Amino acid sequence: MSTVPLQPTDLYGGAMRISLPEGFIDASTLRQIPDHQEVFVSSNASTSQDDSIIIELVERLEKESDKQAVLAHLDEILEINSPGYKFGADLDNREDSVIQIPSPTALQSSSAYLIVDSRQAQKWATTSSSKPMHLSLALAVIRLTSPTSTDILVTLNSGVDTQEHSLSSEEQAALAETLKRLATSIVASLEVRDWGLFGEE
Repeated sequence: MSTVPLQPTDLYGGAMRISLPEGFIDASTLRQIPDHQEVFVSSNASTSQDDSIIIELVERLEKESDKQAVLAHLDEILEINSPGYKFGADLDNREDSVIQIPSPTALQSSSAYLIVDSRQAQKWATTSSSKPMHLSLALAVIRLTSPTSTDILVTLNSGVDTQEHSLSSEEQAALAETLKRLATSIVASLEVRDWGLFGEE
């Protein structure tokens, strides 16, 4: 996933808008997507790389801190895609990996956080036939408190087939940094046009 120009994109029937990289298409034209999610996949996906962006509306998690809530969301995502894998299991303090980023320009009452994870795993699955991949994930969490209590998750996924292209440590670090910058830009662009999406008038 590279840094490319962003273009405004409607979400949830126009109730929200966000700017996404050019070249990403709405996955609902290809398969069924849950109502609380918007999924976009790269139209430039190759046999060796697979990129996607997922926007998801979930109930706000109440934890001792916002950073703990972000980690809880990440753990849930990773458990679905890589059962048994836990981010930062060898770290003394996992919360140190969560950084606060600028809130969306149009949602100044919100707060936003970001965490990036990279690992070697099977491609979003557990079957032995899945390709071995280098998976990089950037999770941004926008925490809303008023007028609705919701967490908006923005997940950037980038998978590289390590059988076809072995990533050096420098390339892995560069990919993680690209995802971090891109996620920050995407979050800043988010706006809510119809609060009825959250059951609010």
